[in-house]
Amino acid sequence: MKARIGALLGVLLLCAGCGFFKKDDAEEAPPPDACPRVDPAKRVLTGAAVRQPQGVAQFDLLRIDGKAHRSGALARIRLDESDTFKARSDGKGGFTGRRGARATPVAGVAAAAKDFEALSLDYTLKKVGYTAEAAIGAPTRAAKVATTGQARYSGPVRLTLQNLGAEDAGTPLEVTGTVSLDVLFGSRLVDANFTGLKAAGADLPFDSLVWSGIGLCNTRVATSGQGRFQTRNGDGRAVNFTGSGAGAPAGAAVLDATLYGFDEAAGLPAEIGGVLLIQGDSGIISGIFAADLRPAAPAPAQ
Repeated sequence: MKARIGALLGVLLLCAGCGFFKKDDAEEAPPPDACPRVDPAKRVLTGAAVRQPQGVAQFDLLRIDGKAHRSGALARIRLDESDTFKARSDGKGGFTGRRGARATPVAGVAAAAKDFEALSLDYTLKKVGYTAEAAIGAPTRAAKVATTGQARYSGPVRLTLQNLGAEDAGTPLEVTGTVSLDVLFGSRLVDANFTGLKAAGADLPFDSLVWSGIGLCNTRVATSGQGRFQTRNGDGRAVNFTGSGAGAPAGAAVLDATLYGFDEAAGLPAEIGGVLLIQGDSGIISGIFAADLRPAAPAPAQ
């Protein structure tokens, strides 16, 4: 009898090691966070750029990084594995690089960017000329990014429109306006509204751009395959300026931005800076923006 009991206990212990007996679900380790709160190395800069080969009506949006001098000034921008812009100050707020490369502040946007650089780039890589707009700087420390609450950021945006169906197809139209970003830190979602759009001496095909459901991951604000956008006329009706493309019925759309700086009084990141790109068979929208934290609305009177 004792031998049978001993054998039974042995089987039970063996089965426990095989996983037949599991801990209570509440005691199991939680799944890893898909957005770990990690900071880049010291003096490493991060951001994004929207780039176009000269003479080609086709853009790409890429994540970029860089390095700062000990003083905090821009030292270099790495655009991809084969090209790095080594920045030397030109004494006028811009930078020069190798082989005639230049970076100049984006008019109307750079002045609003306090904790990052908003730059227009012109450079040559493998005998191909490129123009680009880049937002890059030292991101907010990850530990200081809120995990609850909400905030609004607002500031200037500069867009470039290309109507591929027009007689002057590919000729860029420079557009200015305002962007407002509503950030839900707990839900990790951002909604963006681009309004007040206007171009000198030209009528625009749409009056506003609304983009909802953008993701927030650590210090990055990006579409990453999610979110919905719509360009609208003055009556609020949808206008499909870009047309379909890349498998998307309203064109392929990407927005990539970063949280920069920190507002000690509000306990929130101070700025959001980034770029956007929407392109299809009929048209292209590209741009760069800088948005500052706005004061919270006062509580209603009791």
